[in-house]
Amino acid sequence: REMFDGGRLLHSYRAGAASINGMLEDYAYLGLGLVELYKLSGGLDALQWAEELLLNIVQRFHDDEHGGFFETASDAEQLLFRNKDYFDAATPSGNGAAALLGVWLARYYARPDAERVADEVIGQVSDHLLAAVSGFGTLWQVALFRNAPPREIAIIGGTDAREPLEAVTASRYLPWAVVAPSADAVGLPLFEGREVGAGARAYVCEAMACKLPATNPGQLIEQLDSLFREQARPA
Repeated sequence: REMFDGGRLLHSYRAGAASINGMLEDYAYLGLGLVELYKLSGGLDALQWAEELLLNIVQRFHDDEHGGFFETASDAEQLLFRNKDYFDAATPSGNGAAALLGVWLARYYARPDAERVADEVIGQVSDHLLAAVSGFGTLWQVALFRNAPPREIAIIGGTDAREPLEAVTASRYLPWAVVAPSADAVGLPLFEGREVGAGARAYVCEAMACKLPATNPGQLIEQLDSLFREQARPA
């Protein structure tokens, strides 16, 4: 309400006034928070806002000549030097957070261009990742995410009906699984062909190919446990 003008973020808020153009990390952090909010609420508007923020990142922070993303926007106050940060400090680097946001939105919206955002950022520091592993934690997450099997869990139904199935999903450690709750199965490629019934249904999928829907927690537990067993098998 106070720090977004409908097109861009502001960075600072004090004494009732917002000021200073938002930086790369502002857009990327908020985008990642909106992805998590969508997972918890099923409110697609949160995911759509995250997509809008990624578009802002690409349009206003990208280094078209050398790749990666500057910390400041192209239309912000002109500096002698526009820094590009890849190394995590107490918080994730702006480039790392932007790359992670790109992977999440690529998986939700089946957008190769968002995936390329992540690949480009990793490519900027690929020669340094092993030399300073602890300094690139966010980009290591991105690399793991990019190489993880594309797995999705769509939970369709009203808020109360979804709750038992969402609780089962939340009890499992699935860091790279796309969790997509929805009341009406509209708005994402993963929802195409999914049925909306009287209760709730959970679809456990890999690369958008789904098992038969689970309609109760026991069925979903069985499907997720099967997924874990498949993950544990040696290559």
